[in-house]
Amino acid sequence: MKNRHKQIRQRIMARAAAHKKPRPKRPKPARFLDQVKRQQAQLKREQLKAKQEELRRKARARAPAQPASSLNQEITDRLQDIQSELDDLQDDIMLTSVHDDMGRIEAVLTNLTTDLGNLRTKGYAFRSYLENKINVLTDKWEDISDRVDDEIEEQSDKLERESEEAERLLRQALGGNQTMVSRAESAVQSLERKASSARQALRNRYDDVARTIHQTRSKLDDVQWAFEQADQSTFEFLEAEYLIAACRAQMLEDPDKDEGAEGILYLTDERVVFEQKEKVATKKFLFITTASEMVQEVDFETLLDWVEEVKSQDKKKFLSKKELLTLNLSPDAGWPSVTFRLLKGAKNEDWSQYVNRARSGEIDRERIAEAAAEKEEVSTQVAEAPTVCSMCGAPLPAAIARGQGEITCEYCGTVVRL
Repeated sequence: MKNRHKQIRQRIMARAAAHKKPRPKRPKPARFLDQVKRQQAQLKREQLKAKQEELRRKARARAPAQPASSLNQEITDRLQDIQSELDDLQDDIMLTSVHDDMGRIEAVLTNLTTDLGNLRTKGYAFRSYLENKINVLTDKWEDISDRVDDEIEEQSDKLERESEEAERLLRQALGGNQTMVSRAESAVQSLERKASSARQALRNRYDDVARTIHQTRSKLDDVQWAFEQADQSTFEFLEAEYLIAACRAQMLEDPDKDEGAEGILYLTDERVVFEQKEKVATKKFLFITTASEMVQEVDFETLLDWVEEVKSQDKKKFLSKKELLTLNLSPDAGWPSVTFRLLKGAKNEDWSQYVNRARSGEIDRERIAEAAAEKEEVSTQVAEAPTVCSMCGAPLPAAIARGQGEITCEYCGTVVRL
């Protein structure tokens, strides 16, 4: 397998010049949240926290409601439960959880702008719509958060007045009158329902936007991880070759078994590459590993032009399932097919779509403008590459990766520079 891999690598790279991948220019960056509005929102939250602390201080200073000593234990316990429930509702009355939730979402949105800019600088050239998507999310969030902040203030004032009324009814019930106890209990239960209803209504105002923000965050996290792995990889990117995705995977020796090396599966706009990256036992005692070493090397790579078919298959295994991705390859690849088991939550349906969109060129529609222009220039160089060796007249390899710097004639060894 190793020898065959070396032969394939020679055909793909053809001793390609080991120059660094050029970085595309950054597109118009996604904007940050308006600083004035953020400061206003922060001020409102600080005022709310101050108000909460004042309410808690008053609650601590207030003498606890004490039932009359002549009451039976059942009534006494009931009144104490009502008092405890009312005390527990103080944060709900101020809608603290909604404010905290909005603060977390706002932080995620702010980081999207920063992290996308960093990824563009590193060379991420796809999903050109992301800048605009983040700008739209920012506009929507600023509008929604302003309205929700105002509603929080309005709703918390209403709930605070109802809390004071419930407190008044509770004190009237301390004499043990069953009717007054029931009224106090009903008032506290009503307050709890209204606080819950207000909290849910406010969350419904921003729930759709929040979900989209978190979905965008998840996509960026996947790309960030891919670039972190690429920075640690042992293979070189070709000129104008751009990383699309990466995931943890296992290259199966047999699709029906579990044996095979584990590592990172990379997809670029030129190739599919699998790099083994795992600790391998070097010494064992009674099936227990006593020594190991890190193995990191490319076990498989192929041009996208050599991928003829992509298949995804789910195989159930006990209570889980195996996410399998199979690439059927052309004879030029030197492999009839290869099957990967995707790990750590990677979905074979997603990867099937990624590979098919990359090999069909559909993904080019998502390429940022600067990278698209650079790709077109390199593609022109490939189109003008010679097809016959100038030394021996034999045909040169038909499949050339865009960005490949040289072609080596497999018959006489002549290096043809592109």
